[in-house]
Amino acid sequence: MVAENVNESLTALRQQILLYDGLDSKSEAVKFALKTIDDVQKERVHVADKDVPRQPAEITIDNGKLEEVKVRKINKDKVEKKTFGVLSFVFAFLRFLIAELPLVVLMSFAVAAHVGEYVYRAYLDPQIDLMEYTDLNRTVDRTFYQMNCDASDISTLDPQDLYIQSHFTTKNSVDHMLTHGMSVYKNILKKDTAIKLREWILERNKSLNKGDEIDVIANENRWSFYIGANEDPIVTEAIKEVANHEIFLPAVEKIVGTNPAIIEMTAITSAYGAKDQIWHYDIPAEGSPAKYGRSFIPSYSLFMNLQDTTAAMGATEVCPGTYRCTNSGDFDAYQEDGFPVSGDGVWEQGDAVFMNQQSYHRGAAHTDPNGPHRVLFIITFAPRPMDIKYETRLVGQGGSYSLRWDMWGHTLNDFRSSESRMVQPWTTLRSLGIYKPKEYQWGWDWITQQSMRLANGDTGYDESEFEPMVDDIRSFLPNIFNVEVSRGMGYKEYFQSMTKRFKEIFTKIALWASGVYVVISLYVSVLLHVVLSRREYHTSPIKGAMRSISRVAMLDAVVVCIGYLLICRTDNSDWAKAIRSKTLYSSAFLSVPQIIEEKPLAVVSRKDMLISDRLDFKNLGSLSDMLDFHGGNVKFRSVISGGSKIVQNLTPEEVEMLVEDVVDGLRREGTRLLLQNHNADWVELSVEDAKAYTKQYLFLETNNAVKAIHRESRYLESSFKYGLKYKGAMAQRYGPALVKNLTKSILDNAGVPYFDPYPLSGNSLSTPKSSSSSQKKVMPTPFGMPRFALLYPQKSFSLQRTTSSIPKKIQIEKGGMLKVGDIVEAKYEGSYNEFYKGQIMDVQEGNIVDVLYSNGLYNELDQSHVKAFVPYYEGESIEVKRSVDGAFLPAVVTGIISETAIYVRMNDNNKRRRVDHSNVRRVKQFKVGDPVFAPFNDSGEFFPAKIVKENADGTVNLLFDDGDKENNVEKRVLEAIEYI
Repeated sequence: MVAENVNESLTALRQQILLYDGLDSKSEAVKFALKTIDDVQKERVHVADKDVPRQPAEITIDNGKLEEVKVRKINKDKVEKKTFGVLSFVFAFLRFLIAELPLVVLMSFAVAAHVGEYVYRAYLDPQIDLMEYTDLNRTVDRTFYQMNCDASDISTLDPQDLYIQSHFTTKNSVDHMLTHGMSVYKNILKKDTAIKLREWILERNKSLNKGDEIDVIANENRWSFYIGANEDPIVTEAIKEVANHEIFLPAVEKIVGTNPAIIEMTAITSAYGAKDQIWHYDIPAEGSPAKYGRSFIPSYSLFMNLQDTTAAMGATEVCPGTYRCTNSGDFDAYQEDGFPVSGDGVWEQGDAVFMNQQSYHRGAAHTDPNGPHRVLFIITFAPRPMDIKYETRLVGQGGSYSLRWDMWGHTLNDFRSSESRMVQPWTTLRSLGIYKPKEYQWGWDWITQQSMRLANGDTGYDESEFEPMVDDIRSFLPNIFNVEVSRGMGYKEYFQSMTKRFKEIFTKIALWASGVYVVISLYVSVLLHVVLSRREYHTSPIKGAMRSISRVAMLDAVVVCIGYLLICRTDNSDWAKAIRSKTLYSSAFLSVPQIIEEKPLAVVSRKDMLISDRLDFKNLGSLSDMLDFHGGNVKFRSVISGGSKIVQNLTPEEVEMLVEDVVDGLRREGTRLLLQNHNADWVELSVEDAKAYTKQYLFLETNNAVKAIHRESRYLESSFKYGLKYKGAMAQRYGPALVKNLTKSILDNAGVPYFDPYPLSGNSLSTPKSSSSSQKKVMPTPFGMPRFALLYPQKSFSLQRTTSSIPKKIQIEKGGMLKVGDIVEAKYEGSYNEFYKGQIMDVQEGNIVDVLYSNGLYNELDQSHVKAFVPYYEGESIEVKRSVDGAFLPAVVTGIISETAIYVRMNDNNKRRRVDHSNVRRVKQFKVGDPVFAPFNDSGEFFPAKIVKENADGTVNLLFDDGDKENNVEKRVLEAIEYI
């Protein structure tokens, strides 16, 4: 009975063990307990109170219940494992999200900072140095002359002359732009589009904050802001209408270049009360292709009118024909000749003015109290960058270029398809110059144009703006990233310090965070290992931590490798190679050997016909034809066009007579054929060379095919001579000769006489006949600097977007047909109405004349202040210097002694005396009633007045147009007014 009770108890115990949830049935302890129970039941152990062996107990087990226990146990294990697995996954995911990913991101920032610092130090900083446009560049790179304009240079005073007519061909439109520097296109925008775009801009104006607004000249009651291509569907639609306009599109691609870059897109609104802006150009001459056609890109703005606009509403006022002017200021002389695009009528909604940014213009005052706001939508186009290996041009200096930063780097084709091409993040990568699809073309990217501004202290990077910029940066950057601004630090040094600071900080943060993560991971994994060590199916936390650390290390290694590959890719790019070789943005003309010119340098006038190969370059768009629209060139082309109609019907003798008549006739009218030599100066062709050149163009005009071939050969020869594409010694030595020989053969076969204004010298190949028998000697100079640049260093230039306020409207006699060595009379210092005899010693930039006076004084004058000397004659009134005090007194010429001396009779004592020319001056004679310009109260500003009295001491009394009076004014400070 006892045995049975024991067996029942053991069986019950066994079942309890199997059913108890807290015990693992597979653990060693449970197995041992079950085995012991089995042994007892099989009587493998003896009971102390029995002397006889126990009979095997009959164990009765409920098999169904036991099976149920096993199933429950198995299900429990599965649930526990699944729960543990889910928890492990969640823990691993959270660990990745909270720890591993931030660590990789921090390492990415650190690597990016290293790459950025390297790229800035190795390439961007040197590139900025290469972008600096120096005084040497301004000496060597000239493609035009210093053309100081006056009112006579305005090409038309009739607004209707600016309109592109319906019958115009694309060539007519291009010629129209080259004539006036601006054109009005009808219906650039549809009326409905203009209305909706105007409404959107006006609504957008209401929400502008200080950060959104763009400052414009005369900012009060004017609003302007940046516009994105996809900012609103109506903007996208307006861009498409511009890009697909059947008349404008072919014209803009001929004027600017195929698929031009977009460098500005903005809106300007003027409300009632807006004042007149000053007359201004958007791109000043000293930083534009007006003088440096191979150094700066031309740019053209399309001003789209979004409502019918009258002059009283502030229609844009313009001065056509002034895009060639190189005045650095003093344009108020034109203020009475500029006119509104609307004229006396209406500038219609949807019409647009397409204007060279070198043209003088202004936003006029809005004086109509009943007139609506005047709204303009503006897009500015420029030629795309060339292949980076050959780029020598900069974006024009002094411009505002109101384009949102992420719109840079794109072209007209991109804007046309902005919904697909201009989406993030690709737009940002494109604007930073990092990436574009292979099938697309680069525009001017944001970093490049900002670097150009920085290099030259241009808009936004003036010295006075440095500290405010630093303050703005500090306002949003954590203090840990800010750097101390030391004395003498500029923009370049500041950005260099900033990149180093970012590299140091991000590197420290990444390494510190990684170290902390490793320590914490190992510590936590040990604790977890202790806690979970009793579970049979747990994974080792230490192994998990090591896997996590390895994963972070592997991802960091990938990031580092990517950074290294980016550096390698950058190092091997054409951009980096061009910077290392110091050719990027270098002068196209520095490699040209400088030649001592034996011919005297000429002073260029409007009447001269100009010949140059420096603009023979296809990437310039229509700018390559700019010289054809210079005054003398227009006359020459007109004469050639007329002569070409008969030249083929003439005998050789008659052809020679025709050529001689053309050249002589041009000279009689003051037109010389001037050649821009290798030093960028202008010299006159000899009579024989002028005849040969004229004869060639008479025959070229009769054969359009040969004329086109001749033009292409000029482009090719210029590419060999200038620029970077064929910079190898062999190419520069033999390329031009091969082109010349081929061109000569083609022209000879076509019966067109060949003339080369730029003959080669010292070449191993046979060369065409030289245009001059004089031999030129090549004289090397330091750093390729022209020899005259060593004698007459250029002054520093200050870029200004404003013009002088001196309101002059005068027509000064032009000093035509002048050259170095000529005897002239010059206005002393260009400021007084006194003319002294002197000699031209040098000519700079074709129009700045160095005069040595007979008395030994020296002046650097504008050409307008110099004229050919006319010998003194008997009876002429002059002024003679008194030896006692140096004062000049009136006298009359009574006799001519020689070329350097005369007899005079003094007005004060009626004595006759001999005087040298060095003590004589001419003064413009004024009489009562003459209109003049005169300074008021020695202010330096000139105002219109009339002479009301002539005093006994030679001074005059003046009545100014505004009613003010001034007495005892010296005649020498007056300027004559000659109304045109």
